[in-house]
Amino acid sequence: PVKGSGIANVMNAYAKVGMLEEELFRALSREAKQLPVKGFEGQHVANILNAAVKAGWEDEELFERMKGVLLSKSESHMSPQAVALILNAYARAGLHDNALFAHMSKLVQRHVSEGGESMSPQSVANVLNACAAGGFKDPELMDRLCAVCAAMTGGDGLMLRHIGNILNALVRLGHVDLPAFRRMSSLAQSLPVAQADAQSLSLIANAFAKAEHKDTSLFSYLSATAQSLDRSSFNPQSIALLANAFAKAGIRDHTLFKVLCEHVLTQRPDDFDEQSIANIVNAFARSF
Repeated sequence: PVKGSGIANVMNAYAKVGMLEEELFRALSREAKQLPVKGFEGQHVANILNAAVKAGWEDEELFERMKGVLLSKSESHMSPQAVALILNAYARAGLHDNALFAHMSKLVQRHVSEGGESMSPQSVANVLNACAAGGFKDPELMDRLCAVCAAMTGGDGLMLRHIGNILNALVRLGHVDLPAFRRMSSLAQSLPVAQADAQSLSLIANAFAKAEHKDTSLFSYLSATAQSLDRSSFNPQSIALLANAFAKAGIRDHTLFKVLCEHVLTQRPDDFDEQSIANIVNAFARSF
């Protein structure tokens, strides 16, 4: 008999290699829509939906059926990663369902209340980014996740890219929690510089600038670290984001901007788009 795990495994395998076999996906979707609720676990649903989006398979009936499966379950042990995959899949498919998002929010909050202090930085970032992508703003969920951020110690594989993604998502959601931002600032400055990259530094700077939280110590760290990076770490978008963040924060760091100017000159012309050009020119104009 067909199982949810089997459907998920096959769809996921094809999605990973970028293959959309329409007849196969049509048959698998049909089986998934006919399978009883007990044939699925939350992770199976997450993998099916994520594979469908990744492969470019559009089937609203499949998403509607999976929604029914999810709403009929009260899985206290669905992982935050599975929740993030589900929310992200619906957001990428352009299907914004408040009832489903609210249900997923409760599952994450239950996880936090049952020991979510151990929730990994990657899981926090994934859930927040999925909510931001779907425009799902649940203040209670945001508060819970910000409390997790404020309690982070720097272990559990925390990296600068996690901090950048978490802060960027919170800003997009309009949820600036000062204790969480301060803790993220402290952790960012304590992590090894060797793991830094231009994109992560840019996201962190951008989040603090948009939150209008002027952390001079953090911006000094971001500047010094950015200047130490090899030029290969930069692209026009990260240069634009970092320069614009410093300009927006009102921090005139001529040494940093000189380095960024040198990086601009080494980029390939074809890598620039109109938006990055406009942002770079505007940032430099505001900073001198």
